[in-house]
Amino acid sequence: MNYLSVAQDIVKRAGAMLLKHRDEDFDIETKMERSDYVTTADKEIEKYMVSELHNQFPDHTIIGEEFGENTGDGKFTWRVDPIDGTSNFVHHLPHSTVVLSLENTSEVLLGVVYDPFVDELFFAERGQGSYMNKKKLHVSPIDSLAKSCVIFNPDWRRKETCEANIKLAEKLYRGVETIPNFGSAALHMCYVACGRAEGYVGMYVDPYSMNAGKIILEEAGGKMTDARGDTWSMHSDSSIISNHYVHEELLKVCSVVYH
Repeated sequence: MNYLSVAQDIVKRAGAMLLKHRDEDFDIETKMERSDYVTTADKEIEKYMVSELHNQFPDHTIIGEEFGENTGDGKFTWRVDPIDGTSNFVHHLPHSTVVLSLENTSEVLLGVVYDPFVDELFFAERGQGSYMNKKKLHVSPIDSLAKSCVIFNPDWRRKETCEANIKLAEKLYRGVETIPNFGSAALHMCYVACGRAEGYVGMYVDPYSMNAGKIILEEAGGKMTDARGDTWSMHSDSSIISNHYVHEELLKVCSVVYH
């Protein structure tokens, strides 16, 4: 069975559900932190995605952001983020994505990120390159941080990180060309993969959306570490993503906070 085709079909259908919910009333709950939302749309979309995956692959483990783990035989694991960018969704802003990845016991095998607002489907399989719809992706060739677009996604929800965020923001604003923030970690990584941005700095990012974005980024020629330059893992406290040309410059900027 073609895992990628199944994943693409599921996220496209989930994206249609997201758009439908956007135009309707939905309930909003707050998780542990301020602005960390979950909506009825998150829950319904995740239930749909988990159900479809379980029907197709009953032996696979499925981990969803809202409902946790559905344990399989341990050989394959799907990670589901029904709405990456829920704050955007709550405020009726675009840039919310549906995210799905598949991994075995040693590596991520594929990742799919769908932005239904503009019908852009980003995807990658290990060793097969990255694509947006039918277009093969390559990172930007820009090799100067001063000429770079660097997405900055600070975590303002935790008081203990605010001072560090302010220091890093000041350093970034002095060193790069422009600093947007679209509010979806997976989308940020895809934007670096397709050359719309040269870098992305994420602090304390929720890991559910990261595996899919990571394989799409790396298959397009990008690089990802933590802010100290070490190998990124699901337990890292930061994420530094780049087209690889500006990675060392970006790490140097981040050293104002991370030592």
